[in-house]
Amino acid sequence: LIRFVRGQTPELINMNGRIDILLVDTGVSRSTSHVVAKVANFKNKYSNLANSIFDAIGYLVDDVVTILRSTRSDKFQELSLLVSVNNNLLRSLDVSHPRLEKLFHIAESHGFNSKLTGAGGGGCAFVLLPPNYEQMEKYTKLCDDLKENNYQVMATHIIDGSGVTFKNL
Repeated sequence: LIRFVRGQTPELINMNGRIDILLVDTGVSRSTSHVVAKVANFKNKYSNLANSIFDAIGYLVDDVVTILRSTRSDKFQELSLLVSVNNNLLRSLDVSHPRLEKLFHIAESHGFNSKLTGAGGGGCAFVLLPPNYEQMEKYTKLCDDLKENNYQVMATHIIDGSGVTFKNL
């Protein structure tokens, strides 16, 4: 994982442990420039509110980084709550899409929290998965429900490691 903050050097986040996720493709192509323009319009119209939302997202990221770096084994509940909060903050900026909203509803109906990825407006989202999710009946039902609603799903995980390397020349 890499943390990007405007005006700062990208920071590699050294995690302790892995995070399991279900990637979900909505099948909806999106226009990043369109979504960015919507957010810019929102910020121009409601600058104090938008700045408060951006600040809240920044504080949330700080908390997530702290959790990911911790050596505790019980991170899932905290991360799950913060995934939900972050997704709702992004939704308040009007970057969701009806297919994403349906995905969020399906995930929540099975007891999972999810979050849009990228710019939003369609594209993909992820569902945070608890340890040992493979043995959970509710996980199987979640996948079946998503597939029945024409979402493509792929379980994967985020692991600690060097991955992409950035070097300042």
